[in-house]
Amino acid sequence: MNPYKNLIFFLPHFIKGGASFAILNLCSFLHKKKFNIHVICIGKCSLKKDLKKIKVKVYEIKKKRTFLAVSQIRLITKKILCLNKSKTIFISNHHYANVISIIALLGLNIKKILVERTSIDQLKIFYSIKDFFKKIIILFLVKRFYKKSDLIIANSKNEANNIRNFTKSKTIHIYPASYKNIKFKPIKKIKGKINILSVGSLTKEKGYDTIIKAIGVLRNKNIVLNLLGQGFDKTQNIKSDLKLLILKLNLSNQIKLNGYKKNTKPFYLNSSIYVNSSHLEGFSSSTIDAMNYGIPVICSDGSGGNKEIVNNGKAGFLFKKRDYIDLASKIRLVIKEKNKTLIKKRNAETHIKKFSYLNNFLNYEKVFNEI
Repeated sequence: MNPYKNLIFFLPHFIKGGASFAILNLCSFLHKKKFNIHVICIGKCSLKKDLKKIKVKVYEIKKKRTFLAVSQIRLITKKILCLNKSKTIFISNHHYANVISIIALLGLNIKKILVERTSIDQLKIFYSIKDFFKKIIILFLVKRFYKKSDLIIANSKNEANNIRNFTKSKTIHIYPASYKNIKFKPIKKIKGKINILSVGSLTKEKGYDTIIKAIGVLRNKNIVLNLLGQGFDKTQNIKSDLKLLILKLNLSNQIKLNGYKKNTKPFYLNSSIYVNSSHLEGFSSSTIDAMNYGIPVICSDGSGGNKEIVNNGKAGFLFKKRDYIDLASKIRLVIKEKNKTLIKKRNAETHIKKFSYLNNFLNYEKVFNEI
């Protein structure tokens, strides 16, 4: 028996996004341990070169839809089992992929871990009739198949409780690896240009229209909003909708859609306020980044990890999701009330230590060793 365990990470869309980089960083930590690491994805893996540098074997399945890849996922897993005759752990990511994984692996003698990087409530919010039927089906399958896993890992305590109650499955939480080193900077008095930053995929659930409308309400020409991110799904890409809203509110000189940026540091360093406007959120590493740079953060109170990130409002400001009037008032508060903002920043400096890379990596390593 090979003393090295097999770890198989499955993420359908291995693009340059939060989940992909989280897996890459975890693999970078684990590759010197006693693990043979593999990655399975649908289509091209955007981080293939980075994974190969740390001796991770990458399997790219040439299918357009995840549900069409069931047989290939099973065949690849069986191949890994044959080549490396040792204990194997299959780690799937995201609800629809988790369901597909359970179906693909039925009958195989391996451990199955399902990772939920977003809120299960994502399946209860609909943006179209097609979206409604798709999510209702996935929600049914989640309830049906999650209990066949050996363990479910959520990104926050709140989501772990939600999943445990909904699926009756063994569920724990491990906070995401959100920062390597502390970079706290003193808060400077906000004057002149006010740079607001928000980072994430251009999808409806990110609620960027709420920030744009809030800026419209404030009517402050000194405010500049930088949005960093791109659409990963053609059916969800809202860039054109945001452009129309910006034109409608006459905010073209104040709002910039910057697309994906590999180096986000200059944007954080030049920002006065960070806003997370998501309707729901798994656990926002970009919000942690902002707190780590000493930037006051304002988060929606949507489902997921936002409340835990800002310690229920002690380490940042909360506003009612989708409520651009409430968001505008919180932005105004951050600009005018330096003392309140400073208290929250000091609380943030202590609070975010639990979200470090090392804590995340050690917790995952412990799970993989003990399961």
